[in-house]
Amino acid sequence: MHRKFAMAAVSGAAALSAFVLPTAAQAAPAVGSVPNTPRIEDVVVNEGKNVVLGDPTQPHQIPVTVTAQAKAGIESVDVALWHGKSFDAADAYLLPSDSDCVKVNATTTTCTEVLEVSYHDWANSYAGTWHVDVHAMSASTSHEVTDANRYANVKVQRESSLSLRTSKEQVKDGGGVLVTGTLDRADWETGRSAGYAGVTARLQFRREGSRHFTTVRTVRSASTGSLQASVKPEEDGYWRWSYSGDRTTAAATSAPQFVAAG
Repeated sequence: MHRKFAMAAVSGAAALSAFVLPTAAQAAPAVGSVPNTPRIEDVVVNEGKNVVLGDPTQPHQIPVTVTAQAKAGIESVDVALWHGKSFDAADAYLLPSDSDCVKVNATTTTCTEVLEVSYHDWANSYAGTWHVDVHAMSASTSHEVTDANRYANVKVQRESSLSLRTSKEQVKDGGGVLVTGTLDRADWETGRSAGYAGVTARLQFRREGSRHFTTVRTVRSASTGSLQASVKPEEDGYWRWSYSGDRTTAAATSAPQFVAAG
């Protein structure tokens, strides 16, 4: 039988209440179209965004909103995120610490649960795809249950950052500029950031007066995460590094730096 998750506050982190307010009264669907066993209508993790985790000393909260429906109504909803080959043999779980439910109509309930991230003993190998477990129980006397431990997936990524430096702020007569930088990402095991090696970043340029950056060069990061490229600016404008992210690491963009040409 599915284990129902107890809600416990994570040490050192205040519980967060997430309120779901209906914008308008919603009519209940025809009873004949609603099943006795709960039906999961929708699940939204972290407002539809990837979960990006950085500083391990700071608690992180992940909202998960579930809408479920049953003929007799919904008595309870529980969620969890898990990482690994199967729910029962997962190597990591994230469990809820707070919950708020709103009865939409006689058959449908929307619950928002807040999952607390504790970085104690977190491994970098946890970055990547996590699975969403959803458990819903009907309010009928027989308490029918729906339990879907792979209802959806969500990416949990290591936070990254990019820096940029230019060797000159102004060039003349077709002179060159060396653009350098470093791509770092969070190391969950050490609690610090470290260079991300062997991935591709893009050097981009936006001429003064334009709103759009274009890619000038692609560069693979060195063993320390360092980046460098030589360019010959032909017009005034802004330079930046951009990294699009991957399965385990979030995207990042450096602050732009202005270089005058001529």
